[in-house]
Amino acid sequence: MKNVYVFVACILFVFSSCVKNDHLNVVKNELDVEVSKDMSTNARADGIISKYDLIVGQNEISGTATIGLTTDHGIQMLYITLDTYNTDWVIGTTHIYAGTYANIPLNNSGNPKIGNFPYGSGDINSFSLLNDYAAGTLKQSSTYVLSLDEVETTLVVDPLSSDPPKECFTLLIHAETYKIDLVMDPLSSGGGLIPSIVQEETSWAGGSQLSGGSWAMENEICL
Repeated sequence: MKNVYVFVACILFVFSSCVKNDHLNVVKNELDVEVSKDMSTNARADGIISKYDLIVGQNEISGTATIGLTTDHGIQMLYITLDTYNTDWVIGTTHIYAGTYANIPLNNSGNPKIGNFPYGSGDINSFSLLNDYAAGTLKQSSTYVLSLDEVETTLVVDPLSSDPPKECFTLLIHAETYKIDLVMDPLSSGGGLIPSIVQEETSWAGGSQLSGGSWAMENEICL
């Protein structure tokens, strides 16, 4: 990781630098390092940095976002696990930004341009979610893994403390979330049921609200 030193007084942190957007591995329940529903496996427990609620429609919890560290062949990796266990929501397309506050892609109104976020799932068609639901193969957890070498962090130094510098970056996690239920098939004369999307909302990993007109949220991660 490339670093920039920033000196602060007491606990005031100032964030600035840039982000690289090379490769992101998208894995669904099949990581080399075991993933459990509650992230309590020994392989992951010591590496958890933060855990946030996924907030849907600004006022409801649709799941959780767990952020942590692991290693892959000696390379330190950042992992982000999104899950909707114990809720009625499922996750579709995701967009993830890992960088610094100054480099968040924003439009002229100060709202995030999620299509320019460097990481995420790629497009997940809602029809594929319905097919998975009907087949009983719908997953409620997805994990994204990227090398920390891809993120240029800022070294934040407190001149009044003997603690070592902290490496900090900004993380935004956006997800398209859906509720699926069985409804009457309008094309069936026998009153059959088919899965249908009954609600679609935006979810953000809970944190501090960005400036601008949207309710997008950001999280500051320090290692």
